[in-house]
Amino acid sequence: MRREIFTPIGETAPIFYLHIPKTSGSAQNTAISAIWQDSAIIHAESWFNAIRDRVAPPMRADAVSGHIAYASWRFTGLSDLYPAATVLRDPWTRLVSHINWMDRFNLGIDAGTQARLAPSHTRIVTALESTDFDDRDSLAALVAKLTEAGDDGLFDNLQVRMVTPQDAPKGRPVGEADLDRARAALRDFAIVGLSDDQVAFRHALEAHARRRGAAAASEGKVNTARSQRLSAGNAVAREVLTPWWQHDAQLVASVRKLPNRARRDRGLARMRRILAPIGGAGLSRHAPTQPS
Repeated sequence: MRREIFTPIGETAPIFYLHIPKTSGSAQNTAISAIWQDSAIIHAESWFNAIRDRVAPPMRADAVSGHIAYASWRFTGLSDLYPAATVLRDPWTRLVSHINWMDRFNLGIDAGTQARLAPSHTRIVTALESTDFDDRDSLAALVAKLTEAGDDGLFDNLQVRMVTPQDAPKGRPVGEADLDRARAALRDFAIVGLSDDQVAFRHALEAHARRRGAAAASEGKVNTARSQRLSAGNAVAREVLTPWWQHDAQLVASVRKLPNRARRDRGLARMRRILAPIGGAGLSRHAPTQPS
């Protein structure tokens, strides 16, 4: 049964941007704000649960962007109203970025947010604090500790977890069945992008909306306040943490073959076809940058 959470306004083609953490979301949110302007809701996860639980009133928007798993989005029936789009990133560098992002609390960065963390996230921060990322045994202990507590879902193949249309059960690692479901789900997305070509994704968004955003719409602000303890060049960590990114790697590899993958030349050609009959109309003013 569909729950009234978000409803399209009808001014511009609707879209749901599934924002997977640490996949260049700042740039995508800036682009969405520039294209959909006042009919966009950014960081919709801030309201999704409250509206779903009837604690807050429904909201209207043509573009909705948030850290909302596709399984949750589909369960509420919103996939019938909003075509989905997402961006994936190289799985190892995404995992490194995510671990360093959580480890920032151990450096005293962003204490206000730390005070509001869920208990599972607090346990993750504590586990990271005692981890030596250059030591194989320490890394293995981190994996074991988070897995045993059921807290590994934040890192374990998060891209597969967020895209699969069926929640991966807590307390078990992502498996081949989850990967297959995620691959199938992406085939039904309106747009699938890769973080190493943000311009192509912005062009695809513009073509979908039939509206052009500001030229600099993809230039989002990046929050650099994070730990640097784990490096992407750390071969020991890459090997020990392989179970946390190997299925994501398979998912990203399959995306490159999808017909709905954002490609720069395809997006530009489609925008020219759309705007030519109306003399280039549909240009929009730059909306303020939204943080991710």
